[in-house]
Amino acid sequence: MGRVAGAERLRQLILLGVGVIWLAGNVALTVVGDRPKPGTVETWEVQQVVSGRTLLAVNRADPNRASQRVLPVGVDAPFPEQSPWGNEARAFWQQHFTQTKEVSLEFDVEPTNPAGHALAYIWHNGRLLNEEAIAEGYALARSFPPNVRYQQRLERAQMRARLLGLGVWDPKNPLRVSPAEFRRR
Repeated sequence: MGRVAGAERLRQLILLGVGVIWLAGNVALTVVGDRPKPGTVETWEVQQVVSGRTLLAVNRADPNRASQRVLPVGVDAPFPEQSPWGNEARAFWQQHFTQTKEVSLEFDVEPTNPAGHALAYIWHNGRLLNEEAIAEGYALARSFPPNVRYQQRLERAQMRARLLGLGVWDPKNPLRVSPAEFRRR
């Protein structure tokens, strides 16, 4: 009788475990929802360049076509108040969208920040604009884990800009306060 009761108890525990795993999986799917998987690329249309760190865009696949803020991953651009670098960073992004506004957004591990803004690598005409903004000295490379797919590439771009003295790295007129420090102040 003891063995039968023990076997029944084990069966109940196994069923309970399976139920917990099933429930956890469904809760995780509910929380994650239809978030893009890392490496997912979507076609978006840029509507406005807000600053050197923010674009307003719409997902072409979204039936509502609602505007959403898009932040370039790995890019820490000066704020508009950090003149002239903030304005130059904004102009960098604007020059790419004067005629063609279509971009490909590639998502990493976290596709949005807590405020709901899209976090993406921005591809335009086969070029990674996050990298170009940094390589030309319009922004700094900044790691935002877990979104680090191209971090080494962005850091190399920053080394290039720094060695060449471009933009924020210009020895005659350098950016003296990083955007992160400016934000803290």
